[in-house]
Amino acid sequence: PGGSDEAQCGSCTFDNNNGTLCGWKDFSFSDLEWVLATGNTNMGPPSDHTTGNGFYITVPPTDFFRFASIRSPIIGPAGI
Repeated sequence: PGGSDEAQCGSCTFDNNNGTLCGWKDFSFSDLEWVLATGNTNMGPPSDHTTGNGFYITVPPTDFFRFASIRSPIIGPAGI
């Protein structure tokens, strides 16, 4: 209750990120690039899962058999 279990989870969201990926790093070994998106862009979900009009990260559509990888910053466990 009260969000105390989220104290170590970090404060950056894709909605309050000032156009950055919140420390997430693109580790794709091709010309694919992770991007911030909002709304229905035909390259991700129709909306984000929190407010319905926020941001999410996605990879633009491409041919099959392409590989994109992204790595998150270290996020502490909840409840500690």
